[in-house]
Amino acid sequence: MVEARRDPLAFLAAEATELVRVLAESDVEELELEHDGYRLVLRRTLGSAVPPAEAPAALPASEPTFLVLAPVVGWFRRGTIPEGPPLVEVGQLVEAGQPLAVIEAVEVVHEVVADRPGVLLEVLVADGEGVGYGQPLFRLREPEG
Repeated sequence: MVEARRDPLAFLAAEATELVRVLAESDVEELELEHDGYRLVLRRTLGSAVPPAEAPAALPASEPTFLVLAPVVGWFRRGTIPEGPPLVEVGQLVEAGQPLAVIEAVEVVHEVVADRPGVLLEVLVADGEGVGYGQPLFRLREPEG
């Protein structure tokens, strides 16, 4: 019996999501995989942070805030296209179900949406940064009234 040869590109695509998760959850800066003459290199910059465009005002201890978490592992983008304008800005009131950002994983784009209304206080990751499942992405406060 002749064993079917596995397509190396299909193998790399199938493993890419897991590789991105491993990279995002570690302190590894670069991961390289070679298979049948194909090479996949994943890199990230450690210690990257969102430059504070606008520092949120100090919140009273009693003011309720909540986090929006990453629904998948992948690459975080504040806009719908790389280097495009952000979907939301700090200080903006957002509605439940409103898209806040996108995460791209293996060429599939997933929306990050607010699960309830709030005012965006802080973006916790940099545009283009790899994120892990459940990682905090945004901090919001409940709207007044």
